Amino acid sequence: MYGVDGRFGGRPNGLLGMKGNPMTDGSSGGAWIRPKNVTDRDKDTFLVVGIHITSSTSEDDLALSPVFDQKTIDLFNDVLDVSRENPRNCKPNNK
Repeated sequence: MYGVDGRFGGRPNGLLGMKGNPMTDGSSGGAWIRPKNVTDRDKDTFLVVGIHITSSTSEDDLALSPVFDQKTIDLFNDVLDVSRENPRNCKPNNK
């Protein structure tokens, strides 16, 4: 496991960019996570906010991910519970 504390790298071609990420070949599939409550980094609850798909060919330290949004959460819920009867469906900022 390797941790990277990157910073926002823009939205090139509709993707999410992370600057300061040295990961290159062989890093695809690695989850991008952040604390659920960004003001309290000591908690053990994290959100997956992206997944490493490629590195930029024009910028050395820019990694790219699809954007995880409400459509991603909806797909997750569909896979989690096809019966739609699960009260634990994932919701953004669910407490």
